[in-house]
Amino acid sequence: MNRKEFIELARKVESRQATDEEIRVYNNWFNSFQQQSPSIAPLGRERVEGLLLTINKEIGIAKKLRVKRRRWLAAASILLVCVTGLSLFHFIIHDESRRLANDIPSGKFAATLTLANGSKIDLSKIIKGEVYDSGAIRITKNPEGQLSYEVLADRENLGKGTHTLSTALGESVRIVLADGTHVWLNAGSQLKFPANFKKFPSRIVELSGEAYFEVAKDKEHPFLVRSAEQEIKVLGTHFNVSSYPRERQVATLVEGSIAIGRGGIEKLLHPGQEAVSSENGLAVRRADTTLAIAWKNSMIMFERESIVNIMKKISRWYNVEVEYKGEPVLETYTGAIPRDRNIAEVLKMLEKSGGVEFKVDGRRITVQEGSSFF
Repeated sequence: MNRKEFIELARKVESRQATDEEIRVYNNWFNSFQQQSPSIAPLGRERVEGLLLTINKEIGIAKKLRVKRRRWLAAASILLVCVTGLSLFHFIIHDESRRLANDIPSGKFAATLTLANGSKIDLSKIIKGEVYDSGAIRITKNPEGQLSYEVLADRENLGKGTHTLSTALGESVRIVLADGTHVWLNAGSQLKFPANFKKFPSRIVELSGEAYFEVAKDKEHPFLVRSAEQEIKVLGTHFNVSSYPRERQVATLVEGSIAIGRGGIEKLLHPGQEAVSSENGLAVRRADTTLAIAWKNSMIMFERESIVNIMKKISRWYNVEVEYKGEPVLETYTGAIPRDRNIAEVLKMLEKSGGVEFKVDGRRITVQEGSSFF
């Protein structure tokens, strides 16, 4: 008997709609479950009660259940909600551990810098406190892991060249550009910038993916961020830009002001606003800045988001493939978890929120509709 069949049977027993044969099957299964699940007992009375209260709320049962110490597994005549809770513990302990056994560590702080001459620098290999010196540029890494980029030589080929900072899936980096601008680059992103800003009247960078900028003020040299669908002009401010391919383009302003242009249309943003690119142009709306820059603060956060959108974030940070099986998951989710946690912890949190289940196979995660009791 699988979980869904047992839950349905337990409902019938509790509502007194079960036949004599169904009651016999129910009692036999539950007695067998008690004997085969001694690992549940160490979880403790408080955790059992907490889960039961959650289940009460989920299935709309107003009854309160008091679980007595050492007697909560005593009889097969226990209420439906307790039986359901225990069966859920069984599946959480055994089925969940099997499905999520192949855990995956979180992403890391790393990136690759490709110089104008084509040579590549693996920034993860620069030890904290160490200096990389090519004779033209110097890169240092402070004790917190922040990288600083500095131009050492003012040569013609350097001035005309473009450097590319890129993060693979599962990588993120923070760097200070030569003009003093701080940039956090999210996973699966790329930032192109001049080798020497001083050679140009404007500080122009090109972004694909997601980045958070704290732009150094320089009225004589405006800072411009170009992405596939928009251009952002700024003198000195803090803002986030998400411009992943095949996803909506969003610019969120935290501090200062920025002007965003798309297709000849320009919008001025104020702190706490965001501009969203669409087929109809640019739409300006209020923004949750904490949510927008959570990744920069090493958090995975989502508020009333679909599982598809959440899995996009997870797939980039954990470098995994995601596939969907069966009926679409319609629930939306709200939550927050540090980005340094292994993927199993993130997936368990989503499962226990209800409506979805996961299976991890290598670096592939299968998503499917799950029990609403989790």
